[in-house]
Amino acid sequence: MTKQILNIIISLFLVVNAVKAQNFVSYYENEVVKEQVDTLKGERNGTWKFYFPSGNINREEQYVGGSLEGWSVQYHKNGKIKSKEFYKNDALNDTSFYFFENGKLEKKGLYVNDLYEGSWLFYHPNGKIKRKGFYVDGDPHGEWFFFSEKGKLEHYGTMKNGLKEGEWLSYTAKGKVLARGFYEKDLKEGRWVFSDLKGRKIEEGNFEADKKTGEWLLFDKKGSQIAKEQH
Repeated sequence: MTKQILNIIISLFLVVNAVKAQNFVSYYENEVVKEQVDTLKGERNGTWKFYFPSGNINREEQYVGGSLEGWSVQYHKNGKIKSKEFYKNDALNDTSFYFFENGKLEKKGLYVNDLYEGSWLFYHPNGKIKRKGFYVDGDPHGEWFFFSEKGKLEHYGTMKNGLKEGEWLSYTAKGKVLARGFYEKDLKEGRWVFSDLKGRKIEEGNFEADKKTGEWLLFDKKGSQIAKEQH
């Protein structure tokens, strides 16, 4: 094979691959880069980057054969990370993280094929846990805990297929029970007791499909019954 023929073959190889793999860059009107993307054989491939008009990075994604694959990172306008998600076969999988503009964690948990799964934690902007619980196939399921910005337990109960089910309790900032009762498919059902901020019972009666029914008892601060109401 002559040197001339070899050079022609190499040139053809480079031309073909240049057509297959392409890099595109677009700009805002102010000439700041808007996006940088790569394609291979007409499909998304490699690292894709998107920018705010200020020039700060907005989003960075990884593609393989046209599908999202690996880490995808989004940013707030102030440059801090907004979310860090992991993709497999174009679907959210594995543990992902989300952040407030102040850089503190907003929520974290596991995805399985784009659906919440297992334990998830949610936070207040000050870093205190806001709520925590479990998901099954994208729906809250099992025990759930809800907290105030000061970290005090406010509500506790169980979920089933995304709906409140079974006994639920609400608490004051000092840990006194404010309300205790049961849910069936997200509706109050059966006996409920309500108390004041000091934990003293003030009202008691039954619910049916989230509506008060039958006789309700009212109590004074000393715990003595003072009235009855019929619903």
